[in-house]
Amino acid sequence: MALDRMALDQVTVDPTGPAIEAMRDDRHMKCVQFRTALSARLDGEPSGLPEARLDKHVARCTGCQEWLDRAERLRGQVRSGAADGPSPEWSARLLARLDEERPGAQAPAER
Repeated sequence: MALDRMALDQVTVDPTGPAIEAMRDDRHMKCVQFRTALSARLDGEPSGLPEARLDKHVARCTGCQEWLDRAERLRGQVRSGAADGPSPEWSARLLARLDEERPGAQAPAER
């Protein structure tokens, strides 16, 4: 049975329909898996996926590209902050608090 070209041109897809939602959910699930693999790779751990497959997905998926860009920026910020270490004031407060919590230490005087 031949399809009527006119009828085929008039077919519309409901962008909120269950088939479209299922495709979105499937894509989201795949992206979650890829982002988990990307996170592992950023941490120097095995990604669990072939590197070529991971790179191919990121090249095609703008959502994962944006996620990876944000993750790399955050990683850089965390590393630069960690390289500086804690401030001298923070270290002094920590040491004072540890002294207070030491067994047998006297409670700090009320002000």
